[in-house]
Amino acid sequence: MTKLILEHEGKQRSFRIGEGHITVGSGAEAKLRIASGDVAEIHCEIEVSRGAVRLTPRPGVVPVRIGKEEVRGSRVLAEGERVQIGDAYLWVAAEETETPPPDEPSRKAGPRGARTAREVGRPRSRARNRSVVHRSRPRVKRGLPAWAIVLLVLGGAGVAILVIKRGFEASAEEGGGPVWATLAAVREQLDAGSLDTAELKLNRIPASADVTPEERQRIEALRSEIADRRRVAADMVANLAGNQFLETTLKQYEERYLSGDPDPAKVRLFLLRCAEFRRRWPTHPELSWVERQERRLKPLVDLAAPPDWAAVQWEVKWIRAQSVRDYARAFSLVDAYLEHPENARFESEARSLRGELVTERKEYVEDRLQQARYEYDHNDNPSRSVWWLVNLIVYSGDPEAADRAAGFLVKIPNLVGHLEAYRRQYPDRYAAVLRHPTVRSAAKEQGLIE
Repeated sequence: MTKLILEHEGKQRSFRIGEGHITVGSGAEAKLRIASGDVAEIHCEIEVSRGAVRLTPRPGVVPVRIGKEEVRGSRVLAEGERVQIGDAYLWVAAEETETPPPDEPSRKAGPRGARTAREVGRPRSRARNRSVVHRSRPRVKRGLPAWAIVLLVLGGAGVAILVIKRGFEASAEEGGGPVWATLAAVREQLDAGSLDTAELKLNRIPASADVTPEERQRIEALRSEIADRRRVAADMVANLAGNQFLETTLKQYEERYLSGDPDPAKVRLFLLRCAEFRRRWPTHPELSWVERQERRLKPLVDLAAPPDWAAVQWEVKWIRAQSVRDYARAFSLVDAYLEHPENARFESEARSLRGELVTERKEYVEDRLQQARYEYDHNDNPSRSVWWLVNLIVYSGDPEAADRAAGFLVKIPNLVGHLEAYRRQYPDRYAAVLRHPTVRSAAKEQGLIE
């Protein structure tokens, strides 16, 4: 058995795998799952053969790295060699093997138990009387025993079946041979969770193939099943990001601020976040919890009315406390409040807050740009660098800052692989970052979009 160690988000997990291969990724089909926005549904494969562990990344994914080196093809991993997959690390650990206990001596040590060299080298035999003729008993020559004949017959039959089976599989691979053999191979891949391979085999059935009505019905049913399972897998990957949002932005917030007689400003922000959750993760398994909270709290505030000064202050305060700060939202809240003459009572406070945001945003942008550069140049972590750059482009609300971040982003290798990860788990941010002309132009040149 081979022991693998996975380190992610400060936690380590160990796995033991035997001969064969496993898939690694964030999707439901992956045997070894890593919940990360930079990890594709199937990111790479690990094959164990004769004690060697071979890693093969899938094409187009965020690069797998060993130190500063990107792993682009298959590679045999040495023990202890740390492989970076997104923001997780994987390595092969030395496996301890059991040693059988030493044999106990059959005799006690001492003169009585010792044997001479003669005894060890040549066993004693009785002297034979040469005057006596010794006749050996005649031996009957025997053929193969019956059990051996049965095994040979069964083994030959097994080999024949295996040859026939592989012949059908080869025919199915090439798109020839009987359709029923291809359909059986597709079903086998579906049962194993390999949607890509199943679809590839199904597409190899020629359009001109002579199929019965029943086989045509099975083909359509398999296509429908593959499409349904892809949708389910995509929802599961997207919902991984929803889990964190639900726990930190909603559940912890509700427990801390909304018990008893809650402040309307805090209720308003919570309901806005609930609406965002329902829009982004409409198939999340805990959507019912969100809907119950909305029914409980909606009577306390009027979301159709503009926010009052307390609500503006609270939401801006919440934004400024985050590591990823949505300054575009913060400025829009304050500016919208200042546009209404009836809000003159708190106008001076609002203008003071806006001035603070201007100064703070400049410092924040410089800090995050430096952090992105440090992650790329010194930490060998381009995924984290992309994270800060994408968020600056989308949320800074400052065109100059967005241009600087975009100029850096498009120079990072494998831009397509990084953006594909955002398309799967952060579709809103993916769409927003592609609206920047520099990023959009690079995405077109590299074939991500038309």
